Amino acid sequence: MTGHLARLVAATLLFAVVACGGCAERPPSAPETAGDAAAQTAPAPPPAPTPVPVPPALACRQDAGCGLSSYPRPLARAADCYCPECPQPLAADAVAAHEGDWNRLCGPEWAERAGCRAPMCPRPPATACREGACAFVVAAAPSP
Repeated sequence: MTGHLARLVAATLLFAVVACGGCAERPPSAPETAGDAAAQTAPAPPPAPTPVPVPPALACRQDAGCGLSSYPRPLARAADCYCPECPQPLAADAVAAHEGDWNRLCGPEWAERAGCRAPMCPRPPATACREGACAFVVAAAPSP
């Protein structure tokens, strides 16, 4: 019976240490008030700033000058081919040029030989011209 009791005590102590998860290492916290909880809720960080100077592939003057492309990079030769990616915002001229390059140098035959698969992309947000660069338009979270 003594061996059984020793195992039971050891298991209980082990459980207490694991369940505590380092309780002794954390300082006790003061009770939270509604004001404290509101102060701890930080707003979402702003989107990454547009590089300056704006790259030509992103440059725009109005929203209509922006579009989405699964071909984010230009191609100079067939050795540069890549599989289509999730759509990204680009200037309308770059959208047409990159897609044209890809179809001319790579195309569906290359994609099949390379084993490209359709990317599983979330539905992209709208694009717009912001501070001279095409970007996704991220809707603000609704206020409570």
